[in-house]
Amino acid sequence: KTSLTMNWTFWFWVSMVLVQFHDNGCFGCLEEERNALLEFKASFYTQDSLSLPSWDDQESDCCQWESVDCDEKTGHITKLYLNNSRDSSMEDLYLNASLFLPFEELTVLNLSSNSIYGLVDDDGLVRLSKLKKLQLLDLSNNSLDNSVLASMHALTSLKTLVLGSNILEGSIHIQGEWKCILLFFVYCIKFLL
Repeated sequence: KTSLTMNWTFWFWVSMVLVQFHDNGCFGCLEEERNALLEFKASFYTQDSLSLPSWDDQESDCCQWESVDCDEKTGHITKLYLNNSRDSSMEDLYLNASLFLPFEELTVLNLSSNSIYGLVDDDGLVRLSKLKKLQLLDLSNNSLDNSVLASMHALTSLKTLVLGSNILEGSIHIQGEWKCILLFFVYCIKFLL
C-alpha cells in the first residue's frame, strides 16, 4: 500500500510540473521558428520600429506573439498575419522569401500593405515552394510588378493568391490551373481538377 501511495504521489507531482510548464509557455513554439521570426523582424523593420512589440527576445513562446498563429498540439507556426505592419515612412523593401523556409507548417502568409517592391534574389518566390502546406498568400497593396508571377507555378500547394493594388500590367497569366479575377483587385484561385 505504501508503494502504491508513493507511486501515485510521484505521478501526481510529475503531472503538476508538466501542467505548470505548459501554462508558462515551455511547450510553445519551436526554437527554430522563434529564431526565424526574430531574424525576419530584424530584416523587415528598423531597430527603432514600433511594429510587433510582442516579438521580443525575452518572450519564450512566440505562439503568444501578435500576428502569429500556431498549431496547439505541435507548436508549429501555421499562420503569419504581417499585413500593414511596416511604417509607410520606411524605405522600400525587397523581400527575402527564404526567411520563411523554417515555417514548414505555414498555411497562411499575409504580407499585404508593406511597401514591398520586389524580391531579393532571382529565384523569386520559388523558395516558398518548399512550404508544402502554404494555401493562401496575400501580397496585395504593395508595389510588385509582373516579375512576381513568373515563379507562382512552383507554389503547388497554394490555393489562393491575392495581388491587388500592385503595379501589375497587361494580362495576368500564371502557369497551371489558376483563374485570376480582376475586380477592384486581382484575386487568383487555383482550380483543382
